[in-house]
Amino acid sequence: MKAFRIKNNTSGKIRTKLCIEDVEIINQEVLEGFGLMEKMHLSTGEYPELVLTFKDPFRVPNFKRFYASKIRNITDPYIVEAVKRLNYLNPARKDTLLQKKITEYIITHFVVTEPRESGVKLGVYIEVPVISYEELHPIIVNLLQVDLLYEPDTEDFVLYSRDSKLDRGFKISIKAQLRARAALDYFEKAIHSAAEYLIDQTELVKVSHTRIRDTTLIQSSKGVASTQTIRKYMSERTKRVIDEHNSWSPFKSEGTYIKFEKFIKLEQDLSADEIADILGVSKSTVLDFRKTLEIIN
Repeated sequence: MKAFRIKNNTSGKIRTKLCIEDVEIINQEVLEGFGLMEKMHLSTGEYPELVLTFKDPFRVPNFKRFYASKIRNITDPYIVEAVKRLNYLNPARKDTLLQKKITEYIITHFVVTEPRESGVKLGVYIEVPVISYEELHPIIVNLLQVDLLYEPDTEDFVLYSRDSKLDRGFKISIKAQLRARAALDYFEKAIHSAAEYLIDQTELVKVSHTRIRDTTLIQSSKGVASTQTIRKYMSERTKRVIDEHNSWSPFKSEGTYIKFEKFIKLEQDLSADEIADILGVSKSTVLDFRKTLEIIN
């Protein structure tokens, strides 16, 4: 569910981040009712501030790369990427003023400068962008006439007021808590889905942490999640589903289940010893197979 719509920018200042004032919340009562959005009043100073946190992250572009690695000429591919990101936050396809402001912002913040002699004072050098407004503006206007098909890769979970006085360290801690919660939700949902997948695939085999790991459906940044991670993040709901399934499913492993499938295809008038020899199992296992077959039938 999309939580909000980005408003048109009429402030005259280019946005490079999203604030509460920049968005129109969609179905606010529904979002709050289902715990998808929460209003909080937080403070590190004298007065509490309104903060909106979201259970699911929203996409928002990041501009750090453009400040660190600046545009050097009008053929630089960073220009297209910068326009995509700025247009995402400042929809400017039909807004000539915003097109002008985006051009000015890119030149001022994202373009390399070089020292040139001042036209006012002889012998004085000033830093001047290597790309002029007249060179860049028509390129940006042309780019904004086509569908740029852009969606940010980076995500966030929280919106602050534009004039927020909350300090940076406090904001970082809030974001860290929200990311940790999202990671927990991800693992809980992924583990539950893997358990249900196993039950659907081989309903006569018990579900274990090892079998869940072996589906490779639970992934972290380090690769397939370990059984320790699965055990740590498994929700109580998933544990109940597994416990109920394991209470009646007869086989502890897929290997035993495969032997049972072969057993079903054998002539049933064979003796237990003959079947045990064919399948490479114990006589007691054959007797268990026969009991299981009776239950299934």
